[in-house]
Amino acid sequence: MKKISIVLIILFLATNIQAQAQESSKKLSRKEKKELKKKKEEERKEEVIQLIDSKKFIFEAYEIIDKQGNSFPANSSINFIKIDSNKIVFQIGSARKIGINGLGGVALEGIITKFDIRSKKKGSFTYIVMKVELKTGYYDIQLDISPSGSTRVTITSSEYGKIVLVGDINSFQSSRTIQGTTY
Repeated sequence: MKKISIVLIILFLATNIQAQAQESSKKLSRKEKKELKKKKEEERKEEVIQLIDSKKFIFEAYEIIDKQGNSFPANSSINFIKIDSNKIVFQIGSARKIGINGLGGVALEGIITKFDIRSKKKGSFTYIVMKVELKTGYYDIQLDISPSGSTRVTITSSEYGKIVLVGDINSFQSSRTIQGTTY
């Protein structure tokens, strides 16, 4: 009985040591991790440039800043701005209440009457200035987009004042947004 126990313990230890050796060989060195991170950042920068140039992307907001400067967390799946060439969908809402769009807020569809891309230099922030016509009026929208896709959107209207949204831009395919009924 002792012999069987000893054999099982040795077998268990040998298997465990072999698994640890395989796992340590899979771990990347610090330099390899740094190179991989840099490569992913470069790929994201290229993706962001392509999205902006195509004028087909979705800005997903995870923070809303009101007129008084108060900051509120936002559900990015229902708080977004979708830009598709000269069309725009602006949806804002709360996951706690059901709104007129059926999801917890309002979704407005309109057209982009002006779309200017301003950039300092490659690898730097890109600024997009838009004039938008929605059913509720005319809006000025400015997007300040970092090379990684982090974005700050300022929406200004003569009737409603100013609201700021903070989030990221993504492609239609990688977006997690849910669009309600638009008006």
